[in-house]
Amino acid sequence: NPIGVDIQPIFVSHDRWWNQIEHSSWERGTFRIFNKYITPGNTTVVDFGTWIGPTLLYHGQFSKRSYGIEADPVAFATVRHNVRLNENATSWGGRTSVDSGCVSRPEDVGILTMRAGKAPGASMSGLGKVAQDRGARSMTWKVRCYTLQDIFENYWRIPKPYEDVFVKIDVESYECKLIPSFYDWLKEERFLPKMFISFHPQIEACIEE
Repeated sequence: NPIGVDIQPIFVSHDRWWNQIEHSSWERGTFRIFNKYITPGNTTVVDFGTWIGPTLLYHGQFSKRSYGIEADPVAFATVRHNVRLNENATSWGGRTSVDSGCVSRPEDVGILTMRAGKAPGASMSGLGKVAQDRGARSMTWKVRCYTLQDIFENYWRIPKPYEDVFVKIDVESYECKLIPSFYDWLKEERFLPKMFISFHPQIEACIEE
């Protein structure tokens, strides 16, 4: 951990992932991006989907404030426990929080069906055709979805200007629908948030919907 603060994980089912993170063998490029674009003590970070929390618990150590949102109920239970575990055990835990839900384009706001990848909590849960293609036998659940504008303005009340706001987006190919929907929200803003977007190979199926 290059920041020098220990992260305390929970749930042994994810031990393999935490071991990879501890030994810097999981998504090294992601953490380099955080180090480059998040200014310690100044940048507010919005992290979705935050999965079991490796990225949220990392930038939470040095950001001004870190918010996470996760739609997979198993992953959310894990990251919520991990955030709570660090609240009183660390100097930065009180600046980090996570909520359950998903971020969607305006026309998808409301209750949607999400489908697991290999299993709930396994990091590949998704919405739309990509998720449906996994077959009827994969597990599904209902999740409430909000626009990012609504989350910024009415739930987390992140103040403008967004010049020192960093948004990490990892939504398993739904990015093809989500990202264009930001235009109407941000087109009049003088200062835009920085966005780090994960693009997935399944995006072709998303575009075809």
